[in-house]
Amino acid sequence: MKYMGSKKMCANQIISFINPFLKKDNWYIEPFCGGCSIIARINGNRLGSDIDEDLICLWKAVSQGWLPPETFTEDEYYSIKKQSSSPLKGYVAFALSFGGKKFGGWCRCSNKKRDYVKEAYNSAIKQFPKLHNVVFKNESYQNLEIFDNSVIYCDPPYIGTTVYSSSKEFNHTVFWEWVRNISKKNIVFVSEYNAPKDFTSIWNKEVVSDLSRRVVKNKKVEKLFIFNDTKEIILNILQKTKSEFTFEEYS
Repeated sequence: MKYMGSKKMCANQIISFINPFLKKDNWYIEPFCGGCSIIARINGNRLGSDIDEDLICLWKAVSQGWLPPETFTEDEYYSIKKQSSSPLKGYVAFALSFGGKKFGGWCRCSNKKRDYVKEAYNSAIKQFPKLHNVVFKNESYQNLEIFDNSVIYCDPPYIGTTVYSSSKEFNHTVFWEWVRNISKKNIVFVSEYNAPKDFTSIWNKEVVSDLSRRVVKNKKVEKLFIFNDTKEIILNILQKTKSEFTFEEYS
């Protein structure tokens, strides 16, 4: 599903680092599940959480088999924005909005050569069945129960980027301290452009990031970080599985 900051274009690379740590009985957890482009490609026990109520209302319904309507109009788009949470509202808010930003404007095509509603529907019927039986929770990352020995992937709001509707007060210092703490009993990966000095980037990729219709698109370097205290354990396992990581001390 279209979602601002989606990892769809680099999902396979990120998953190649996650898979070696997944076992039959442990859990894969995403505290910032967003558009679910990663968790939809993971097998086994899965828990996805997000602070956005409309989004989780959608994902809970999807996990039970819900699918969106094939057609939707601009008038309906602005009407549903005023309604209470529902699976349809959660879907429309992101999948039918420009750039995947929550109610960031109707997904209009200026030259009428593309049908974004149809494209969103086609994407949904491919992705949504892969989310059946995922456990979804509407929690902040700090309140989320983390099972020991889990594999955790975090894709938080990035420092200095467009804020998410539910993340205007996101405290990055508190977040990184939380990652340090949960890394004591779990394997944790974090996507960001930058991280504190006690974290190491093990993978990076140049990506295009811009929501504007008018300005030249900006290029950023997407990175995958691990906490230095877990670096030796993680890199040893990745080396055994021949994962193509880029060892990079962040400074």
